Amino acid sequence: MSRANRRDEALTETAALIGSEHLVSEFAEKLLESIRSAVGAECAALAVCDGSSSPRVWACGKSDKVSACSKAAEETCSGRNARLPDDIVARQIYGWQDGRAVLAFAPRIDNSLFDLAAGYVSTAHLAERNRRLLAESEAQSSKRIAELSAVYEIGQAVNELDTDRLLRLITEKAASVMDAQACSLLLRDIESDYLTIVASWGLDDDIVRGARVAMGEGISGRVAATGEAMLLLDVENDPRLSGSHIRARSDVAASICAPLKDESGRVIGVLNIRRHIPAPPFTEEDFKLFCVFASQTALAISNAKLYTDLSNRIAEMSTISDLMRTINSTLDLDYVLDQIADSIVNVVGFSRCCVYLADPRSGELEISVYRGYKQGELAERIPNGQGAIGLAAEELIPIFAVDEKSLGSGLGRSEKHTSFLAAPIVVRDQCIGVVVVDNSVTGKRINPSEVELLSTFVNQAGIAIENARLYEAMEEKYSELNMLFEHSKTLSSAYGLENVAHIAAAVARKAVSCDGC
Repeated sequence: MSRANRRDEALTETAALIGSEHLVSEFAEKLLESIRSAVGAECAALAVCDGSSSPRVWACGKSDKVSACSKAAEETCSGRNARLPDDIVARQIYGWQDGRAVLAFAPRIDNSLFDLAAGYVSTAHLAERNRRLLAESEAQSSKRIAELSAVYEIGQAVNELDTDRLLRLITEKAASVMDAQACSLLLRDIESDYLTIVASWGLDDDIVRGARVAMGEGISGRVAATGEAMLLLDVENDPRLSGSHIRARSDVAASICAPLKDESGRVIGVLNIRRHIPAPPFTEEDFKLFCVFASQTALAISNAKLYTDLSNRIAEMSTISDLMRTINSTLDLDYVLDQIADSIVNVVGFSRCCVYLADPRSGELEISVYRGYKQGELAERIPNGQGAIGLAAEELIPIFAVDEKSLGSGLGRSEKHTSFLAAPIVVRDQCIGVVVVDNSVTGKRINPSEVELLSTFVNQAGIAIENARLYEAMEEKYSELNMLFEHSKTLSSAYGLENVAHIAAAVARKAVSCDGC
């Protein structure tokens, strides 16, 4: 076989090796052998170093030349200016992307052949590097697709799952997308300003049960307070955690903690994930990906809360509508008041309630009906504008009082210091009474949604109360007129002045219920 044919055959083998899916390190000797044959050298050596360790060397050819050729490639790659034998050429391959590479041949070959050999080695290296970048890109794309799929699934579940199941789905998907071994989701209680674990994956029940984190404390508390996500690779030496005395766990490779923000940018919680050794630590790309996932998750949680609130609101308004139909079906004031008091306790959900109605003559508030309070526990009459209850009537706004004893009226006779809500009953811009409620039995806080629901119900009930009172007044007036008509007939049938006087006196006594006249 001629030298030209051997060169063509060697170059074909070289091209086949470069096009394979293997790493250069796996076929370096075969590649060198093909290149050596193509350029007509007796020996060839390749040394590669990334700057952090000693060069790795591959060599092929005649055994008496291999050692010297390998040494020349290694020393040149290491940067040592050792004098090379005259029959060996060793030069750096320019354009090498990761570290340095040196190719050596013995005996010396023409520069054109050396450039050809260096080009093939560079091509093999670039092909491997491109395959690695492509694999990383595909892996990142797959993870991105998995994240988008998880976000889509969570979004679809917002209207289908209850909140607890949705939160569990979020932790499961987060752990799956990020190849994490544990995940926890903490939501913020606005009133107490504490974070509580509401869902988790891969955590022991002992850790989850009763876990509460104050804003600004620990890793989760700091992320919630600052609104900035953290990638934690070395907890004990992280400057962001200096002075926190947080101990690193020996089994944790890395963790990410990201804030959950609603559409207004307010932090509503925190999402945590971590990998356990021997899993690799999270990368910056993982960190960015998880932050995007957390952002989308926060919006899903906010939407779920809005959906739940809206559904509850619709159910509450439907219930109120049904109650008002029942209450409005009668004009009996006592029945109407009993229905209102029962509805406030059984439907709206307060432990105790009391309905005060305003006296049309004096304007003072008088107890009309109550539930849950003991006899004498409440003030029977409250002047308009006095204490929280009187102030609610005067200002026509709901008033939340922490301790009515300190205000000097209303619940002042109670032995307990009970926080309560006083909601005015307003009809045609006039206060006709006040509803007082509290949760002293359950100890539950009165939240804004309950205040809104109570106000809506009370204003609707106020119309029923006013109608019943007007009907009662009309009945009383009709009774009085009927009585006067009957008396007028009796007087008209009397004869004689003295007889008329006696009948008139008797009628007057009966009309005013007076024994002596």
